[in-house]
Amino acid sequence: MMVKYTKHAKKNVVIRLIPPVAGVLLLAFIFLLTTYMAKQTVSGVADETLLYARQTCERYDNYVSDDKTKDLINLQEKAISIAMYEQYGVTIHKDILDAYVVDGNLTGVVVTDKAGNCVLSSGEDAQILFEKELKDDSVSQILEHPEKSYMERLQIGEKTYDFAVVARVGVTGLILCYHEVELRPMGVNEISLDTMLSGHQFKMDGMVVITNGEIVLNTNENHVQGQSVVGCPIDITDDTAWREGRITKLKYNGKRWYGRQMRYKQYRLYVIYPSSQVFATRTTILAFSTAIYIFFLLVLTFLRNRSAQNTMREMQKQFRIINAVGSIYKLNLLIHLDTGEWEAIKMPGEVGAVLQKQATAKVMLESYVQNFVGQAYRSAYQKFVNLSDLDERLKGESYITFVSENDFGICSCSILTPQCWDAKGHVTSVVFAVRDVTADIQKMKQKQMGALA
Repeated sequence: MMVKYTKHAKKNVVIRLIPPVAGVLLLAFIFLLTTYMAKQTVSGVADETLLYARQTCERYDNYVSDDKTKDLINLQEKAISIAMYEQYGVTIHKDILDAYVVDGNLTGVVVTDKAGNCVLSSGEDAQILFEKELKDDSVSQILEHPEKSYMERLQIGEKTYDFAVVARVGVTGLILCYHEVELRPMGVNEISLDTMLSGHQFKMDGMVVITNGEIVLNTNENHVQGQSVVGCPIDITDDTAWREGRITKLKYNGKRWYGRQMRYKQYRLYVIYPSSQVFATRTTILAFSTAIYIFFLLVLTFLRNRSAQNTMREMQKQFRIINAVGSIYKLNLLIHLDTGEWEAIKMPGEVGAVLQKQATAKVMLESYVQNFVGQAYRSAYQKFVNLSDLDERLKGESYITFVSENDFGICSCSILTPQCWDAKGHVTSVVFAVRDVTADIQKMKQKQMGALA
């Protein structure tokens, strides 16, 4: 009989699972850490890029404001010029106004009386266009305070006008000069919002988009420039998709992108980055970590195989010894001290019939003593096979022996030989072997008797 021993096998399986499980957990931790770091990095880069886009809008607004101011001041000077005609005795009439409009490159002029009512005008629908503005408090105050003036850019219908209002000199009333603002071809040194970012390369291949809520005003990607926000492939019109003040994940061209948004005055600023750029560092670190992990597993497998080969050679050596010993000893058993289990290496039928029913090594040895050791030797033999102090008795010994005799006069030599040790040097298993030495003892007695004769 051989008692099955599974505890060591289960322990070995658990030990083998530790490296792959630990590796997976480590790679998962690296993945989460590098993902967090990548999002923090892209958040900082996005802030930097949006700040640049905002500064671009500010520069453009300043440019437009400066250009508008120059136009309004120029228009004011033209209004002051015609307002002074009457001071020098020149009566303003229709022909003079028409000529002045042409010479001054104006769209029209309106002249009012002291009540603010139009008395003379030049230009199509001039009187109707600014009838409301002439009644405005800011404009009416000029009648009471002639030193004041008023200038503004105004949207009327689909057209934009610059107009300036000043007081008439010598006569109570107002002069309103106006000019339709038209888009003009850009000069070499002029700028426009739709060209300030064109072709600009941002960190991490960022795409910057500036809109007014209706169309794309400016971007560094030419294929998006001028598109309606409704059809923009970035889907920038869906404000609910953007997480305020945080990085937002979205789809664009079948790929995943990460971006942020900002509002500045009438502008909406967006910057998005392809995920390949956002997680480039993560990909590199994971690839490097995986390569190191695989190399570690290969080294561990090599060392484990080498250790297994050494163990196999040692086991083969032990089996050869056991087989050699088995030819000498009639009984050979392997006893595990740490678990109390035992295995039969060689066991004759009559002994096996008695011992194979015993589950533990202690009970098996007690059964052996009761059935195969003579009455006179049983007490000493029980001390010899006592497993509780066997480790102490084997310290410094290669083996220990005991010679006994059964009830039929057959002499046996029993031997306990250590086989395995734990990390602290304690014996964990021994071989229990029994050899018939009856013939050897008889020969020894015959020699002794011959010597005495």
